[in-house]
Amino acid sequence: MLKETKTLMVYQLRNNLGQIEGLPKNPRHIKDEKFDKLKKSIEDNPEMLKIKELVVFPFKEKGDNPSQQVYVVIGGNMRLYALKDLGIASVPCKVLDASTSVETLKKIVLLDNASFGSYDYDLLANDWEEE
Repeated sequence: MLKETKTLMVYQLRNNLGQIEGLPKNPRHIKDEKFDKLKKSIEDNPEMLKIKELVVFPFKEKGDNPSQQVYVVIGGNMRLYALKDLGIASVPCKVLDASTSVETLKKIVLLDNASFGSYDYDLLANDWEEE
């Protein structure tokens, strides 16, 4: 499934808009204040992009430059929107093998977007800094 980890140019990356046959478009969206918070988080903590890379799948669309490999983002679509908006040129990515099944891609999308657990707000208020 995982082929390699490498730094890719943002212009090589495509948000998941349903272009892979059998894989629906990314089910998440982000707007306004949350989008601004995501961008600020990336600006303030760019090293986090190396810890939690985008997960991408090699793909070619009609009209793509045949000599340039492009990738569909399977995990990290909201981060990609933020990276584009911030003008960031490159980002670390986990590149999936081209033979990865659509069923496996679906699982990755769902697991990457799942929110397990919840915050203990009393603990956050009492033991964590306000920042």
